[in-house]
Amino acid sequence: VEGEDPEAVRCCSATAVVLDDMLKGGDDKDDITSFIKNVVTDNILPSDTYVRARELDFNTDVRTAALVIRYDSISNSVSVLEIVSQLFPQNTKDFVFNVNENESVLIKDLDDDVNMETLTRLGESIADVLENEHRIHVNIGIGSVVSGVKDMAASFKGGRAGLEGGEGVA
Repeated sequence: VEGEDPEAVRCCSATAVVLDDMLKGGDDKDDITSFIKNVVTDNILPSDTYVRARELDFNTDVRTAALVIRYDSISNSVSVLEIVSQLFPQNTKDFVFNVNENESVLIKDLDDDVNMETLTRLGESIADVLENEHRIHVNIGIGSVVSGVKDMAASFKGGRAGLEGGEGVA
């Protein structure tokens, strides 16, 4: 579209609105992931947790578990974050993020019938993909199953404690 006539202005304005909506739509998942990361790492005040969840239209009564994925330094361009994210491409209720240079976390949304045995199998399958297909040695600590956003940090800490105690999935 070229020009400064009313039709060109209208077309550009409509295009700007559509592009802005597209950008905001992609940011929702990133905003919620950032929120979850702050909850898990205790970087948000408890009083702000529910306010922010409401702003993001995030269900605070979700049933989740944290899988803490610890790996050795990676010398190539392979990203554990990207690999694990690709394992759950259609699920918008699962969140994957890096905690530091050697740990990523999967906050897995759970159905009512999921138990620790199911989570252990999931952890083993993630470890298999990372080790067999990408040659990345990992240990995975599985946190307890929790109900509610306020308990996600406890699940994360439990997953980390399992790794420290040598109880992780190798």
